[in-house]
Amino acid sequence: MDFSNIYQRMKFEEYEISEEERAQLTDYLKSAGSISRPQSHAGLLVFCYSSEPTPGNIELVRKFLAKHVEDYTRSAAVTGLYRIWKLGKTSDIDDLLGLLERWSVESQHDTSLAAIGCAFLVMHRLQDHRLSLGLRRLLETLHEEVKRDNDLAVGLFI
Repeated sequence: MDFSNIYQRMKFEEYEISEEERAQLTDYLKSAGSISRPQSHAGLLVFCYSSEPTPGNIELVRKFLAKHVEDYTRSAAVTGLYRIWKLGKTSDIDDLLGLLERWSVESQHDTSLAAIGCAFLVMHRLQDHRLSLGLRRLLETLHEEVKRDNDLAVGLFI
């Protein structure tokens, strides 16, 4: 399946995936190799846009938050959980704060960008004080790192 093509069709043509496509997509995401393939990024977005945030679906997408998952793919999991499905339980916020704290890990640049954007959205939607403090600390830290000429911090700060 060409997940990127399906995602573009969903986005611009109001395409809805069939049950057969959803089953194939779910099987793909459950496969062990899906965590290391960049095409899983679009697959996760298609999955989240076309599925409900049931406990089983959330658990499947959370598998892609692991540290050993390809960064671009992990960023789609963050987007799916917090921007598309709009999760906001205490444990979800804890996970999001944990992702924000890993900003300095260079192999998690895409994930950090997604986490920062989602944290702002969730903070505004839920008026969550912990996310406000976490984002403030992150911005202060990034500002200090920018002054030290940390290239990774400059990209995230901008």
